[in-house]
Amino acid sequence: MEKKSNNIPASVRIAFVVFLALGIIIIGALWMKGNEMRRQNDLLAAAVTSQSEENARKEELLDAPMDEDYVRDIAHEYGYITPGEQFYPINVEE
Repeated sequence: MEKKSNNIPASVRIAFVVFLALGIIIIGALWMKGNEMRRQNDLLAAAVTSQSEENARKEELLDAPMDEDYVRDIAHEYGYITPGEQFYPINVEE
């Protein structure tokens, strides 16, 4: 039996290896970009959920009857206190 000789030129082999390496690099970069976009999407979805809850809470305040409790709740919302109340600032965003 005769052995087949490999007649593929070295330049073609090198070009194949280079294109293969570039393909792997491009696929890896696209995969990493996709992961980053999924992370950003998750953060934005959480922000939308949080804002929707805040909007629902404010909607309830707007729908409430305008009595003394309502006025006090709105005043507290904007940082006002009634005479005799103690104010203890809490920084929740830290």
